[in-house]
Parts: sequence; structure tokens; C-alpha cells
Amino acid sequence: MELLRHCSIQNSFDLKELHKSFAFLIKDIYKLLHAWQSCAVNKVKGRWGNLTAFLFAALSGVLPESMSALCPGDKTPGLFFGIYFMPKIVCGYGLAGPAQVKQFAQAVCDVLGTGEQNSAVYLLCETAAAETGYGSYRDPTPGGAGRGLYQCDEIAFKDVQQRARQADVDALKAAFDFDLRKVKWDDLNLSPLLATVFARLHYKLKPEAVPQTLLGRAAYWKKHYNTVAGKGSAEEYIARVKPYQVYF
Repeated sequence: MELLRHCSIQNSFDLKELHKSFAFLIKDIYKLLHAWQSCAVNKVKGRWGNLTAFLFAALSGVLPESMSALCPGDKTPGLFFGIYFMPKIVCGYGLAGPAQVKQFAQAVCDVLGTGEQNSAVYLLCETAAAETGYGSYRDPTPGGAGRGLYQCDEIAFKDVQQRARQADVDALKAAFDFDLRKVKWDDLNLSPLLATVFARLHYKLKPEAVPQTLLGRAAYWKKHYNTVAGKGSAEEYIARVKPYQVYF
């Protein structure tokens, strides 16, 4: 009754609209069950990581159309039915699960520099969240404008290959046994390690130090990664990052 009390339709019952809303709700519950099932097909470690993401997403305030129809303007039900996020957390770009984003970021930064208080690791995790939803989003543009977990574009890719310090190239060869100069742009789509390396080197070519706060890194990403030509904003960066902070 509390739910019905908050429902719209100008304080009057419209059974047809209510029936339609509950039909949407049943559809969302089916997706919820499908998302839960997706958790169980992972390895034990990945299972708990995905389960954490599932529960976090359920509290993330995503508002499906069914609950929006039932209670316009009231986001409370969306806190418990925010289920569109979870099916997408089963990652792409070569990731076995979302927890691997920080693992790759830490491994790469241990070689190329972690920044003050591990700020470079946080920057990479946040960039992955902002660019691809931690590997859950694929660019629908035919051919894709970017490659890999961080959506590295071809200009940035070539710039990194040409300007990376030889000391860094040698350190990467020693640590991960690959030659940075021989990597292909398309390789980033299937290798989170290579994608992370190019993202870290892209930032490392910038003169400013990586900021130690989320707000500072949001502005840093906008200036150096998304750039003035991009459609993103520092505010959008922060909003995209928050659902994934559970991982880092």
C-alpha cells in the first residue's frame, strides 16, 4: 500500500496504466534473475567480485522504466531494482572480471610509476570506469573510435609508441616480455595489459603530476585524456567512477 500511495496518476487509479507498469516490473525481475545467474558461472574469486558489483548496482539508484512508471519522480524504488548495470559487469576487452582492472593497473604502475599515494593506479581505474564502464561498454560506432579498456584512439596510440622513453620500453620488456614498439592498435581490444600500459604511458607523457584527489583527477582526465575536443566533463567522470569505487 505504501508503494501505491506514492504512485502517480494524479491520486487516482488507472488500472490499465498500473497493469502496464507491473508488466514492465516482471520483465525487470526476469533480468534480475538472469543477472544473478551470470554471477554463478564465474570462478569463486570472480563470483564474489561480481556479486559485490551486483549488490552495489542494486543500490546505485539506477531507475528502470517500470519503477519510473510506477512512481514518477521517486528514485527510491530504483535503489532496489537498479539491475541494468549487472549484466554488463561481465567484462569484455580480455578481462576475466572487473576486479582485474586494478590488478593490471597496479602491476603496470609498479613498473611505470604509481604516483604519490598510488594516485596513478586510481587514475587508471577511474579512467577505465569513465571510458568503458570497467570493460562493460563497447563503442557502437562502426569500426570503433577507440580500442581496448581505456578506449585509446589511434593518434594517442601512435604518440605513445613514438615518444615513450626507451627506459620505459626496456622496463616493460623485462617485466612483461613484449616490445612496445611492435604492438598493434587492435591488440588493445583483447589485452587489458597492453591497454593499461598505453593508458599509463599516455598520462606519463604529460608534465603535470597525477592529482591525489578524485576531483583533481577528474579535471586531469578531462584535460589530458578526454581533452577539450571530447564530450565528457569532470562531473560526468565522477558520476561514472562512483559505481565502481568498490573495486579500488
